[in-house]
Amino acid sequence: MSAPRRVGRPRQCPDDVRKLVVQLHREGLSLRKIAAQMNERGYPTPSGKAIWSHKTVDYLLATRHVRELIDA
Repeated sequence: MSAPRRVGRPRQCPDDVRKLVVQLHREGLSLRKIAAQMNERGYPTPSGKAIWSHKTVDYLLATRHVRELIDA
């Protein structure tokens, strides 16, 4: 019997980036401040772009993979 098929796109964001965004979110930083921190640290966005925006952070926080980290 084959493994169950996964639904959706595969995760594109490295674990260290996801964990850092969650950590900053837990510290109470706003979406804009998290984006600024990610830009200052030189992390590319999950799509590979150089500049983070508050919307990028918002979308990342809404993903299943990040929700699992937040809820843990």
